[in-house]
Amino acid sequence: MDTVSRVVVATILTALVAVGSSLLVQYYQPNPYSFLPRYEGPMDERVTILFLGDSTMAPRPARPWPGKVVRGLVGACYPVRGVNLAAGGFTTAHALTQLRSEAAAVKPDIVVMSFGINDAWVDIPGEFAPRVLAQTYLANLAALVAGVKRLGAIPVLLSPLPVYQRNAPDTDPEQAARIAGNVILYARLVKEAAARWQVPFVNLHAQFGETLKRWPGPPTELTGDGVHPTVIAHRQIALLMAKPLAELVRARIEGRPLPLVPPPAKEPLDPVALDVSFLAAQENAPFTANLAYRLGLAYAAGAGALNDPMRSIDWYRKAAEEGHQDAQYRVGLMLFAQANETHKREGIDWLRKAGEGGHPHAKVAHIQALETMGDKEAAMTALRELAATGHTDSMYRLAGSLVVSNDATERQEGMAWMERAAREGHFHSRVRMAELHNEAGRKEEALPYLMALAAEGHIVSQYRLGKWYLAGEGVSPDRGEAERWLRVAAAAGYAAAITELKKSFPDE
Repeated sequence: MDTVSRVVVATILTALVAVGSSLLVQYYQPNPYSFLPRYEGPMDERVTILFLGDSTMAPRPARPWPGKVVRGLVGACYPVRGVNLAAGGFTTAHALTQLRSEAAAVKPDIVVMSFGINDAWVDIPGEFAPRVLAQTYLANLAALVAGVKRLGAIPVLLSPLPVYQRNAPDTDPEQAARIAGNVILYARLVKEAAARWQVPFVNLHAQFGETLKRWPGPPTELTGDGVHPTVIAHRQIALLMAKPLAELVRARIEGRPLPLVPPPAKEPLDPVALDVSFLAAQENAPFTANLAYRLGLAYAAGAGALNDPMRSIDWYRKAAEEGHQDAQYRVGLMLFAQANETHKREGIDWLRKAGEGGHPHAKVAHIQALETMGDKEAAMTALRELAATGHTDSMYRLAGSLVVSNDATERQEGMAWMERAAREGHFHSRVRMAELHNEAGRKEEALPYLMALAAEGHIVSQYRLGKWYLAGEGVSPDRGEAERWLRVAAAAGYAAAITELKKSFPDE
């Protein structure tokens, strides 16, 4: 064999060895979950584990740790399935909405919840208060735990993963330091709450922090941006979570007492004191309109001593004076809610300013405030202006005021506004157009509205259409169609339709 041939053969052999090694690593590597005790109990029903959380566990192109740990449990013969509803940017407030809207359909047996990073986040440099104050964070967690229990599932709380300020995205060093510090505090709050509520808890904050300390490579191998776990980190977190979840699955199946409930804290954090310190620091920071607005929000939504409407108004007003539209709207609402007429008039002025600046809700609130104060002329002027912009709710409200007028010209104008809103698809305007035509004896003009509404599921229109077919009003008499529409309305529980069916179709 010549030299060239030997080189070619050696190259081929080297390539084959490399491919073989890769296949061995990929398909014959040791099972990383071999430490899990093999499940040998009943397999009648699968245990559904629902995961709720933020972007640190949300589904991405690479499998996040919830999927990995479920696969590890299945590999050890645990009868489980996982559903991951975690989503980027979610706070405990988002989770409450999700629990009500989506979780029940999953029918979970165990619900694993990890929140805190977004709650503790400080959005703007120079600010101190987190997005969700400590008292609200705990109240939301309590509501989540109660909601999970109402579903008949086991709630499991995780402390949020640590945030590393040196790599936190889109933040300056001081802001990043505050975020990291807040997350540490919120991790403690979760642990202490789990002990008080006697629910299972896994201290991922501490455990993953230890993993980072012992990791032989640079920290960026586990958390590239200082917040989100890398693919390698998701594997490590799955390994940390495998044994606790295996214990919980066994407890669920066998009806044993819940494991992993932490002991009470010796020196628990005071969430009120935390919030007071957050807001005190925020008040002493360099003034910006946004900072003042967020202080207004905090004092408006705060719990206990922090719930201070007048202090909230003061901060909202400061932001409003700088042109902050949301502050103008909120201070307007709060001032108008006060008993003092001077405050009410100031509130109306702020709502007007916010509306003129384009705030989406302020114009309607301004009109409602004028109506409440009995200033009908000013309210109608503002309502006409808003209706003219194409705001269908305003068209409907304007028309509703005009069609009951004693003045024929105003009644005609009201019908025109109502018809315009109906053409734009405004539901209540279409219902009202059907009623107005019917009341005026114009059944042929009411019929198209009535038939469309009935087809869309409007129960009253279904009942009325059935009655019309029965009596031959506006349509040719048709007992078949009458019965059909009356039965549709009756099936929806409409009492008048049920009564009419018994009366007109007793034997059918």
